[in-house]
Amino acid sequence: MNIDVFLGKKVRAAIEQSSLERSHIAKALRVRAQDLTKMESGEVRISARVLHQISKLTEMDISWFFDTNINGGSSFDGAAGSNTHSRDDWWTALHDLRLNKTLSDLCEAAKGADLPQLKTAKVA
Repeated sequence: MNIDVFLGKKVRAAIEQSSLERSHIAKALRVRAQDLTKMESGEVRISARVLHQISKLTEMDISWFFDTNINGGSSFDGAAGSNTHSRDDWWTALHDLRLNKTLSDLCEAAKGADLPQLKTAKVA
């Protein structure tokens, strides 16, 4: 499972657990309902901004979206249909998730902080 599909499943689960209608969430995100469906399926990559908004709308902590435990079981446990990927694929996806969570944590920590040096920093 690639990262887009993984996050899409987490978004779908968050929406289903919330009391909000998909149409309300799509409107708040300023996307079409079809685009939200494509995000949930992993066809369309979810941006950090959209994921942050979904987190706020569904009242799910942003770190939950990067937790590898979906619906009570690890997404990397060889569940039905998931054994078609190599072990390296799973480790790569897990690494990507941890990197995204680290970036998310840094963004949350920097939010509201006055960090002018970040405006001119270059990313290697």
